[in-house]
Amino acid sequence: MVATSRGWKVLEIYDLAGVSGKRVADHPDAKRMLRLYLDGNIGAEDFKKFNQPLSDQWSQLDEELARLKAEIDVLKIDNLSSEQMVSEAIDLHARWPKISLEEKRHVAELMVRSIIVGDGEIEFNLVQLPSYQEFTNWQNTYHAILPFCFFTIRATKTSLRIRNLRHKGFNIKPETLGQHLRSKRLLLNLTQVQVAANLGTIKEQYDRWERDEVTPIASHWPRLIRFLGRYPAPECCPGDLILKARRMLGLSQDAFGRRIGVIAQRVRSWEHNESEPPAVLLQKILAFSIT
Repeated sequence: MVATSRGWKVLEIYDLAGVSGKRVADHPDAKRMLRLYLDGNIGAEDFKKFNQPLSDQWSQLDEELARLKAEIDVLKIDNLSSEQMVSEAIDLHARWPKISLEEKRHVAELMVRSIIVGDGEIEFNLVQLPSYQEFTNWQNTYHAILPFCFFTIRATKTSLRIRNLRHKGFNIKPETLGQHLRSKRLLLNLTQVQVAANLGTIKEQYDRWERDEVTPIASHWPRLIRFLGRYPAPECCPGDLILKARRMLGLSQDAFGRRIGVIAQRVRSWEHNESEPPAVLLQKILAFSIT
């Protein structure tokens, strides 16, 4: 594999499997010199002069064999298909909710080299590991030289926090009143009890608002708007704008009608876009909705 990847021409193949320095003693020349030494025909110094170069050669072969095996391992990693890596990532994602906290921590420790918290930004230095099977095989041999791939992910603290909150129901673009309330509450890290007290209601009633089961009565809307910092409903047509003006004042249709000099049924008709008020009266009503 190494020769092919480098474009070398292979003239002869040697099987080095199982070769080690321990086999120096099996070499014919080594046996002959050992016999001469044991028979007293050569001294210790002469035996060392012959044996040492041969031993050094075998040691060099050992080192080269280890290097070649490690290089083959590198090429195996390079040849891992993207499909296999994606498959393993999907498998881990599927099993993630079921594995223990200790196992999750172990995976994180394997994949994260360091986390650097900066001013408004967090940097994750990650390690792309080989497959589990490859990792297990190499762990018993050359794990100290495993060819990992290092890469860095940077994200703002705000984006990471938003990502976290989305798992709890946070909505980046809320549409309903309930979505607005839940997203604002999560962003402020408040409980339903705390928000309910702020809005002058009880937790059970507030919970129904968050789930869009009921619409708050008019008197609650001024506090709701102040809490959210905006009006959380459409403003597409005159009826929407009239409803907004009434809610900002916290008035019922009857009370609002008395304030502008019309009956409650007329206000209801305007809010449902069944009719429109005169232009002069509409301008007066819209003045109430200016925040």
